[in-house]
Amino acid sequence: MLHKVSELPEDARGVVEALVGRPLAENETVSIRPIRLQKEGADARAAMEVADRLKQYFAEIDRQHPAGESGEDEEALNEAMRAVRPGYVPYR
Repeated sequence: MLHKVSELPEDARGVVEALVGRPLAENETVSIRPIRLQKEGADARAAMEVADRLKQYFAEIDRQHPAGESGEDEEALNEAMRAVRPGYVPYR
């Protein structure tokens, strides 16, 4: 759900600013979306096992293909980001 900061009640704006950790500008918009967390138990254990396997997989990929020294990895990532998000500007 999107909310224009300029239209937020003062108390709600204060809460959002506290959560964001900075004052909000009048021309900003905030998005609020509830997210259901996974239940603990079997589902959480399965998710952790998948996460562990992914970490192992990416660690193996990293061992086989060390990072480029000339910044080509970062440039490739920026190119991919621009392909899916026109107007993307890398954070420096």
